[in-house]
Amino acid sequence: MSSQLLPKQHGRRRRYYTPEEINAHNSADDAWFSLFHNVFDLTELIATHRSSLTQPLISNAGRDISHWFDGKTMMVKSYYSEDKGVMLPYVPMGRFLNV
Repeated sequence: MSSQLLPKQHGRRRRYYTPEEINAHNSADDAWFSLFHNVFDLTELIATHRSSLTQPLISNAGRDISHWFDGKTMMVKSYYSEDKGVMLPYVPMGRFLNV
Protein backbone atom coordinates (compact mmCIF):
# COMPACT_ATOMS: atom_id res chain seq x y z
CA MET A 1 0.00 0.00 0.00
CA SER A 2 1.59 3.26 -1.06
CA SER A 3 1.29 5.71 1.76
CA GLN A 4 2.58 8.97 3.10
CA LEU A 5 3.32 9.91 6.67
CA LEU A 6 1.72 13.16 7.66
CA PRO A 7 3.61 16.30 6.67
CA LYS A 8 6.11 17.94 8.95
CA GLN A 9 4.95 20.77 11.15
CA HIS A 10 7.48 23.35 12.35
CA GLY A 11 10.26 21.32 10.72
CA ARG A 12 9.35 18.07 12.51
CA ARG A 13 6.58 15.52 12.37
CA ARG A 14 4.33 15.60 15.38
CA ARG A 15 5.06 12.71 17.65
CA TYR A 16 1.49 12.09 18.81
CA TYR A 17 -2.01 12.47 17.42
CA THR A 18 -5.07 11.83 19.52
CA PRO A 19 -7.78 9.46 18.24
CA GLU A 20 -10.05 12.51 18.00
CA GLU A 21 -7.56 14.30 15.71
CA ILE A 22 -7.32 11.26 13.44
CA ASN A 23 -11.09 10.74 13.45
CA ALA A 24 -11.62 14.31 12.21
CA HIS A 25 -10.09 13.22 8.87
CA ASN A 26 -12.77 10.72 7.94
CA SER A 27 -13.77 11.28 4.32
CA ALA A 28 -12.51 10.46 0.83
CA ASP A 29 -11.28 14.05 0.48
CA ASP A 30 -9.38 13.96 3.80
CA ALA A 31 -8.48 10.41 4.85
CA TRP A 32 -6.09 9.70 7.72
CA PHE A 33 -5.45 6.27 9.18
CA SER A 34 -3.70 4.89 12.21
CA LEU A 35 -1.70 1.76 11.50
CA PHE A 36 0.57 0.17 14.10
CA HIS A 37 1.08 3.43 16.01
CA ASN A 38 1.77 5.50 12.89
CA VAL A 39 -0.55 8.00 11.23
CA PHE A 40 -0.88 8.01 7.44
CA ASP A 41 -2.63 10.41 5.09
CA LEU A 42 -4.04 8.31 2.23
CA THR A 43 -6.12 11.10 0.70
CA GLU A 44 -3.99 11.30 -2.46
CA LEU A 45 -3.92 7.52 -2.87
CA ILE A 46 -7.72 7.37 -2.67
CA ALA A 47 -8.12 10.28 -5.12
CA THR A 48 -5.69 8.73 -7.63
CA HIS A 49 -7.20 5.24 -7.54
CA ARG A 50 -10.88 5.98 -6.88
CA SER A 51 -12.86 2.79 -7.50
CA SER A 52 -14.74 0.13 -5.59
CA LEU A 53 -11.34 -0.95 -4.19
CA THR A 54 -11.03 2.32 -2.29
CA GLN A 55 -14.47 2.02 -0.67
CA PRO A 56 -13.24 0.01 2.37
CA LEU A 57 -10.61 2.71 2.95
CA ILE A 58 -13.15 5.52 2.61
CA SER A 59 -15.55 3.73 4.96
CA ASN A 60 -12.82 3.41 7.58
CA ALA A 61 -11.10 6.79 7.17
CA GLY A 62 -10.24 8.40 10.48
CA ARG A 63 -9.82 5.04 12.21
CA ASP A 64 -7.18 2.57 13.29
CA ILE A 65 -6.88 -0.22 10.70
CA SER A 66 -4.12 -2.20 12.42
CA HIS A 67 -6.52 -5.12 12.92
CA TRP A 68 -6.55 -5.62 9.13
CA PHE A 69 -2.86 -6.60 9.23
CA ASP A 70 -0.69 -9.22 10.90
CA GLY A 71 1.44 -7.59 13.60
CA LYS A 72 4.50 -9.73 12.82
CA THR A 73 4.56 -9.70 9.01
CA MET A 74 2.80 -6.33 8.52
CA MET A 75 0.92 -7.98 5.66
CA VAL A 76 -2.86 -8.27 5.29
CA LYS A 77 -4.17 -11.04 7.53
CA SER A 78 -4.86 -14.30 5.74
CA TYR A 79 -6.59 -17.61 6.28
CA TYR A 80 -6.49 -21.07 4.75
CA SER A 81 -9.44 -21.81 2.47
CA GLU A 82 -10.17 -25.53 2.64
CA ASP A 83 -12.48 -25.23 -0.38
CA LYS A 84 -9.72 -23.78 -2.58
CA GLY A 85 -6.73 -25.31 -0.80
CA VAL A 86 -4.80 -22.02 -0.63
CA MET A 87 -4.13 -19.09 1.68
CA LEU A 88 -6.40 -16.13 0.95
CA PRO A 89 -6.44 -12.58 2.31
CA TYR A 90 -8.87 -12.08 5.19
CA VAL A 91 -10.81 -9.01 4.13
CA PRO A 92 -14.26 -9.03 5.76
CA MET A 93 -14.66 -5.35 4.85
CA GLY A 94 -14.10 -6.19 1.17
CA ARG A 95 -11.05 -6.15 -1.07
CA PHE A 96 -9.08 -2.94 -1.04
CA LEU A 97 -6.17 -1.59 -3.08
CA ASN A 98 -3.32 -4.07 -3.59
CA VAL A 99 -5.22 -6.99 -2.00
